[in-house]
Amino acid sequence: MGNKEDKKKDVNKSYAEMISQLKKSINECKQTFQNTLKDMNLQKSIINEKMIRQFILNNIPDIKNNLTNNFNLVLSELYESMQNLQNYLNNVLSLFIEQMEDANSLLFKLIEKTKRIDDYIKEKFKENGWLISPSLIDNEKFDIFSLGHYLKENEGKEAEVIAGLFYEIYQENNCEYLKETVNKWYDSPYFKNWKELLNDALYAHTNEKYNLSVPLLLIIAAGIAREFCKDKIGEPNYIRDGENIKKSIEIVQQYNEDLEIFYYLDLFEEVIDKYIYGSTDNSKTKEFSEKDILNRHVIFHGLNKNFGTWDNSLRGFLLLDWLSLLR
Repeated sequence: MGNKEDKKKDVNKSYAEMISQLKKSINECKQTFQNTLKDMNLQKSIINEKMIRQFILNNIPDIKNNLTNNFNLVLSELYESMQNLQNYLNNVLSLFIEQMEDANSLLFKLIEKTKRIDDYIKEKFKENGWLISPSLIDNEKFDIFSLGHYLKENEGKEAEVIAGLFYEIYQENNCEYLKETVNKWYDSPYFKNWKELLNDALYAHTNEKYNLSVPLLLIIAAGIAREFCKDKIGEPNYIRDGENIKKSIEIVQQYNEDLEIFYYLDLFEEVIDKYIYGSTDNSKTKEFSEKDILNRHVIFHGLNKNFGTWDNSLRGFLLLDWLSLLR
């Protein structure tokens, strides 16, 4: 810190010296011409043009020497001022470089901290079968720093914290934000063919008829992904809906890799593989039932009669939120 303060003082000192030298040079120029006129004793009221011309002719050598000497002095002073200016700029540049190095160091630390928080949040979302989708990251209430801090403060209650966040964003105010989000999906041609069924699913969800909305949302997701894959690669997977969905998003990523949402692609794929379209056995069926996590197989094979919850229904909408990227 002491070195930086010294450099700031040097910068201020150089600047002051430069300004002082420039003022001195300008004043000397003014004085030179004033003295010359004074020596010539020119008084406009009594001197005519002929007398001025004759006086100048008689005193040309003296005037020339006087101006030359003073001009050289001014140049010398200006050169010294330029040297002070160069010192000033060098000090400013040195100080700027140091401050930029400090700023870069802070930026790298912030990036590292942000990545650690993001990784922590993704892990907690994955454990509870939640997706981070485009409409979620666009919502001002999704603040990773605040969320990460709150999750750590409520260790052991992460499921409740995350569910509370989704409820606040998508369920409150009669699902206003969810309705706005769904309306934007119709910009994608792949959603237009499913508009009637999607409106039915949204109606069921907003009226708490989740037994109706959940299977309908899974059917819509499978249909949209299958149609997209058929258009883009010619032959979709008619057996594994999850593979069609992941393939669809991979194709979109090739043309939109800079989109912020693709930072959460790994979470998307893990939730697809492990939960929504994960294979089931007796232990998995029990886990999905107890945790109330959306799984296509336990629903359509009649292994879980209690799938109709607001959070499972919302998980279906979040899945479609990712598919809204398809164009």
